[in-house]
Amino acid sequence: MLKHRDIELSGKDAGRRVRLCELPAMIADRHARALLHRLDEDPDGGVAALAFKHVKRASVLDEGRALLPFVEGLVRDDEHRSHSLDLARDIRDWRNVERLQHAALLLHVDFLIGRETFQVPVRMQAEGILAGAGEYRASFCSPQIAAIIDSGKASYRELETVLSTEDCFNLVEILNVSAVKEWLAVKDAQ
Repeated sequence: MLKHRDIELSGKDAGRRVRLCELPAMIADRHARALLHRLDEDPDGGVAALAFKHVKRASVLDEGRALLPFVEGLVRDDEHRSHSLDLARDIRDWRNVERLQHAALLLHVDFLIGRETFQVPVRMQAEGILAGAGEYRASFCSPQIAAIIDSGKASYRELETVLSTEDCFNLVEILNVSAVKEWLAVKDAQ
């Protein structure tokens, strides 16, 4: 499910609170792939590569506005009323724009920090490479999202509306576990 994070602004915007909203996985992936392409980096890295490896370079594109597609949310006041965030109208201190950009990007990938990775057996990876499994791929989305759609674990529509980047990583982990179990069963039967 999509997450939210409240950010307390500082400087000229002190006292203002913004609730950032995570973008659905497909939309976040689309924005990340476009930015990575502009940076001449492999777009298959998606949001994770953008956030952990290329954020500094991306944050200077378009006079610092390249990460703005990730900044979506609500401005909340003391009476608990809110309205959609409009950076030009709601933010006076430019440092808060950069802070919101980084917080919004982190909202998509913070679950990866400290997450244990699932290890696919090297022999299984080698067999896939020798069989040419890595030659064909979808070009409109990251390989993880393509695998999820292909498996039927989630629809394109769900990935574009309600599922988060973390949901995608969880579904890919389930697919990897299933693939390893099947591979081991075949190996045991031989």
